[in-house]
Amino acid sequence: MEAAQQLLARKDTIERQLRSLENSLHEQGVGLTDPLVDREGFPRSDIDVSAIRLARVQIIELRNDLKNTVGDIEQCLYQLHNVPVGATQSEALATSHDGDLITAFGSLDATNHDRLRALPALVIASLQKPLVLFVLRPSTEQSQLRLELTPSPWEGKGFLGCHILPL
Repeated sequence: MEAAQQLLARKDTIERQLRSLENSLHEQGVGLTDPLVDREGFPRSDIDVSAIRLARVQIIELRNDLKNTVGDIEQCLYQLHNVPVGATQSEALATSHDGDLITAFGSLDATNHDRLRALPALVIASLQKPLVLFVLRPSTEQSQLRLELTPSPWEGKGFLGCHILPL
């Protein structure tokens, strides 16, 4: 949990630095690919060429750092949530059954969960707040069941007490 929060804070810091550097380029009227020399091949006199080159290098480095940090966040969150369902989980999980098909998990559904990649961020953002789940249960005649789940720390890993698998 703490590692995920540290990584999220690092991601926010990198994004702020990127915005600042991109704004500095924009203020000088250039982007990452605009030429820094005039038609005759001389450095442009209307811009600070060395500051722009430095900002471009920093932007490239920060984009790489951001990509790596997002990958680390994804791995960390998957590790936090990779736990089996046990007998001590929340009431919602106690009413869940093997074979239940989740059709909606809070604001996520089949159209926006990005192969479950969006799930860990939603769970972290919803700690100690109830999330509504809709499930299809093959053994019942009901079309959908509504369950409530409040992500929170427990004696195992993660905040749900279960492992959610894609179909």
